[in-house]
Amino acid sequence: MSSLEAPELVQLSAQEDGRIEKILVHQGSQVQKGDLLLVLDQEQQKADVVNLRAKAATDQLNYDRYESLVRQGAASRIQRDQFRQEAIASREALNAREADRRYRTSAPRSAASSPTCR
Repeated sequence: MSSLEAPELVQLSAQEDGRIEKILVHQGSQVQKGDLLLVLDQEQQKADVVNLRAKAATDQLNYDRYESLVRQGAASRIQRDQFRQEAIASREALNAREADRRYRTSAPRSAASSPTCR
C-alpha cells in the first residue's frame, strides 16, 4: 500500500462561520487556486440582513418623526440629531452587510496552488 502527498501543506479556513451545506470536492480531488470547495448555509446571513433592514427602517422613521417635531417646536435639535446619527449608522451597517454578503456568495474562495484534498 502506498500514498501520495502534496509537496506543500496548505491550511484552509473560512472567512465566515457557518454550517456547511455542501462539500464540492472529495478526498484526493485536485483543486486549483480559486476553486470553490464548499458552500456554507446562508440562512443566518439572510436573517442578519432582514434584522438590519428592520433596524434601518425603524431608525429612519424615528428620525423623520423627530424632524417633524423639531419643526413644530416640540423637540430639540439635539434629540433630532441623535436620531439622525442612528439612522445613518444603521443604514451604513445594512449597506456594509449586504455588500459583504454579495461578495461572499459570488466570489470564489481562494484555495492553494494545486494541493490534493485529504
